Amino acid sequence: MESCQISPDRDRVLRGRQARAAVLACLLGLLLPASPDGLAAQTEAEVAGAVERVFTRDGSRERLAEWGDAAVPVLADLLAARTATEIRRYRAAGHNFAFLKSELAITPNQQFWAGEVCAAPAFTGPAASIDDLIARAQHPPVVGNYSGGNHFGNHGRVDSEGRPVMFLPPGNYAEYDLAPYTTPAERGQRRIVVGGGHRYYTADHYRTFKRFA
Repeated sequence: MESCQISPDRDRVLRGRQARAAVLACLLGLLLPASPDGLAAQTEAEVAGAVERVFTRDGSRERLAEWGDAAVPVLADLLAARTATEIRRYRAAGHNFAFLKSELAITPNQQFWAGEVCAAPAFTGPAASIDDLIARAQHPPVVGNYSGGNHFGNHGRVDSEGRPVMFLPPGNYAEYDLAPYTTPAERGQRRIVVGGGHRYYTADHYRTFKRFA
């Protein structure tokens, strides 16, 4: 990327949010009109839109590798709900910017899995291992066996009590109980969720997740 300079004359033209947007756009390698009037006409929303297009269009990974670190503080500021450090963690964990932006607009305190890990969770019943538990699970469940294999929607947002529910990275997931099914059903809050070659444990009915081997 070519170096970016703004002349004193231009600096006098650019004021407030428009000045900031122009400088950020220049740093991100976005094309702006050469004239002072054209630069001053760039709004922060236009810059945000240009950044978002680069983050979501095909072939964006190479461009992100070029200036992703420079873009992250801009995105965090535009979202106004997370720090740049958090945005970096979410992106590294597999969440894309368009998804983060849309979900935070709906639920500002939305939670996203960001690389948290744990040991394999404890389970009860006849299974000899987590792999055995998954192989035994049935849906609909049978008393004495594990309930599992049904689709996990990964819907995030909030639960019935209004508490944030954590989003996992995009993927196709199935959920499994960690104790045999009983009647009446007392499934508790502990689950494992499997998908995308990974396994996640939740001790609080999807409010938080940790990945385990």
